[in-house]
Amino acid sequence: MKGGKAVLTEGLLWAAALTVSWARESDSVEPPGRSVAVWTVPASRKVFRDERPAADGQPPVALLESAAGETEADQVVIRPWGSACTLAAAEVSPFRDARGAVLSDVRVEILQVGYVYLPEHDRAWPDPLPPLQVPLGLQPGLAQPLWLGVTVPPTAPPGTFDATLRLAFEGLPDRDVPVRLRVFGFRLPARPSMRTAIGNQSDFVLRQHDVVAGSPQATELVHNYY
Repeated sequence: MKGGKAVLTEGLLWAAALTVSWARESDSVEPPGRSVAVWTVPASRKVFRDERPAADGQPPVALLESAAGETEADQVVIRPWGSACTLAAAEVSPFRDARGAVLSDVRVEILQVGYVYLPEHDRAWPDPLPPLQVPLGLQPGLAQPLWLGVTVPPTAPPGTFDATLRLAFEGLPDRDVPVRLRVFGFRLPARPSMRTAIGNQSDFVLRQHDVVAGSPQATELVHNYY
C-alpha cells in the first residue's frame, strides 16, 4: 500500500474533524446535494444496508488493538447521499510510531462486505468478504462496509502506531480515515496450544459420520471430538 507520513496525536485527530467534512449529527437526516457519509463500526457487528451514521458528531477513527502475531479488523462504512457515486481507490499508508518510524511487515487487507438475501429475515444479510475490487459503484441510501484487516508481525514492538485510510471517489473529494493500532507487549504463538471446536455441534458431527444419536458409537464419537 502507498502512503506518506501519518503521525497522529489525539489533538491532530480532533483538528482534522474541524477541517474535514465528516459524518455529523445532521447526517442522520439525508443532507441536501451530493455527498458521502463515512463512519466506523466494530468488526463484531453486522452492518445492514439501511444503516445510517451515528448522530454523535464524532469523526470516524478506526481503532485496532492486537498482540504481536495477531490479525484484527474494523469496518469503515460508506453511504452516498443524493445520488450514486464510485469508489475509485482505497489505500492505507504505512503505520508509524510517534517518532515517525515505520512498523515494518504489517499486512493490510481491504475486503468488501457482501450481502446475501435471506427469505426468513426478508432482508439482505451481511456475510461474504470478497476482496475489494475498484472501481466500486455505490448506490444512494445504501450502506457499504469495507472490512479493514491488519495482521501484526510476531516481531512487532509494543506501542501505538498510526496510519491513514484514503478513500478516493470519482467526482467527489477524497476522504481520509485515521487508523490507530495499539500493539500489546506480548506475542501470540504460531500454533495455539488449546484445541477448539467453535460452532461444531454434536448433532452435526453425528450426521456427518452417519451415526445414530444415543448409541454407544455416538458417545465414543462425541468424546473423541470434544
